[in-house]
Amino acid sequence: MESQKSNELLQHSPIKQILMTPEIWTGITFTNYYVWMSQGHLIPAHAGFLVFSLISVYLYSKEIKKRVSLILKFSCLLPLAFLFGKIDAIHFYNAKFGIYSEYLNFSVSIWAFFILLSSIPALLMLVVGLGFFCRAAKQKGWAGLKTGIHSVSAFILSFGFIVLGQQIEKWHMLPLLADTYLVSDCNPENKYGNGRYIRKDHKTCYRVGFKGFTPILLPFDAPKP
Repeated sequence: MESQKSNELLQHSPIKQILMTPEIWTGITFTNYYVWMSQGHLIPAHAGFLVFSLISVYLYSKEIKKRVSLILKFSCLLPLAFLFGKIDAIHFYNAKFGIYSEYLNFSVSIWAFFILLSSIPALLMLVVGLGFFCRAAKQKGWAGLKTGIHSVSAFILSFGFIVLGQQIEKWHMLPLLADTYLVSDCNPENKYGNGRYIRKDHKTCYRVGFKGFTPILLPFDAPKP
C-alpha cells in the first residue's frame, strides 16, 4: 500500500510533471551544456545529456523494456562475436610477441572476453545513436531536440566504451600469464631456475619477468625437445 501511494504521489508530483514536459527539461539540458562549455568544462557539459537520457529511461521504462527485448533476440550472435574475438586475440599475440597459435590457449579466451566487454556495447550504442539521429532528423521542434539529446548520449557512451577498450589493451600481458607454466619443456630439469615460461616457437621461449609491477617477456634460446 505504501509503495502504491508513493507511486501515485510521484505520478502527480510537480517534479515529474516538469520532467514529462519536453520543452522544460530539453531547455535545461541545453542551458547546462551552454553554461559549462562557455567555461571550457567538457565533462559536466556532456554529462547533462546522459542525465537527460537516464531520466527518460526511468520515466519510460515500460516502453524501453519492449525495445530491449528485441535487442536481446540478437544475443545468439554473441558466440560468433566471441569466436572472432579469439581469432583477433591469436593474431594480436602472434604479431606482438611472435608466439605460435599452438601455444596460446586460455589467454585468447580471456582476451576475447575483455575485448567484447567494450566492443559490443560500443557498437550497440553507436547503432542506437544513429537510430535516434535519424528519428531526430524527421521530427520538428522540441520533439526533435529531445530525440537529438538521446542520440548525443548514445554517441558519448559509445565513445566511452571505445576509450575503455583502448585502456584494456594496455593490460594485454595479464591474460597471457594464463598460458605460462612453472613446469614446461622451456625449462627442463629446472635448468633456468624457478619462474613461469611460455614457448614462442620451436627454438625460443619466454620467461616472465617484471618491470616494476608490469609483467614483461624475456626471450631466450630453448630448442623444443
